[in-house]
Amino acid sequence: MKFRGAFWKFSSKLAGLVGVMTLVACGAVAQDRLGGFLGADVIHVVSTAERVEPFLLKPSLMPPGATGPGAIAGYEWKARGADLAPAQMAAFKALVLDEASYDFEAAKKCVMVPEYVFRFHAGTKSADVLVAFGCKMWAFGSNDNVEDFDPVAANLSAIVETVFKLD
Repeated sequence: MKFRGAFWKFSSKLAGLVGVMTLVACGAVAQDRLGGFLGADVIHVVSTAERVEPFLLKPSLMPPGATGPGAIAGYEWKARGADLAPAQMAAFKALVLDEASYDFEAAKKCVMVPEYVFRFHAGTKSADVLVAFGCKMWAFGSNDNVEDFDPVAANLSAIVETVFKLD
């Protein structure tokens, strides 16, 4: 009887350890997937950014390759919002860096037309996040790295509405 009790204690501890190891491994896989999608540079810039500049873009189906002071990420902008407040920046960072914010399995028949760009600044480096609410998609760095943000559309919309005082 004593042996059986000790065995059950050991078994339950082992099962708990295996469960924790599984969660850690799944988290590592999730982070690997997100890291593979965003890339180490974007993750570093977003996670260490001290400042985020928001821009409202002029409508454009394709990036016109605009350059100069009236351009961001190859698009012309029509309004620049105030830099994100610390709480807004923390919320935006959390959305970008959480794999649950993405729908990697969905494939939409929708052309992404970015409406906003958020430029994250970390030291001398920057990373752009292009946002399109029409398709609920965001792109990182260019329109080549596009993914769905359906799971966090309401959270992202709340940040944009606050920054640009939208009704």
